[in-house]
Amino acid sequence: MKRGFLSNEQRATRGIVHGKINSLATAFKLAAESPFTIVIVPKENVTSGVIASPANAGLLVNMKMYEDDAASMYPVMFNWPSEALIYEIQAGAIDLAVYDVYWICGSYDTEPGT
Repeated sequence: MKRGFLSNEQRATRGIVHGKINSLATAFKLAAESPFTIVIVPKENVTSGVIASPANAGLLVNMKMYEDDAASMYPVMFNWPSEALIYEIQAGAIDLAVYDVYWICGSYDTEPGT
């Protein structure tokens, strides 16, 4: 599919490809090792596709940001894209039985990796 031109500013400030994280049995990162961000949605707050405001604000997620050498905890608010440029989410960092987690990236040539 042919797509229109994206400026560097548009690419830098918008997600243009996304997906859902289906497993955190191992660490999750994108195959192209592109930075990405996530949105965490508590499953109990979704009814017929409508997200209700949660009583809790967010989670601490064990992750490596793009320039980090080691993983550490970072707060991610529910129902809103994190401002973090994530390199890798550690195995078991989020309970996917309780939360749906979606990744967002600014690159066409990105696909889920590990």
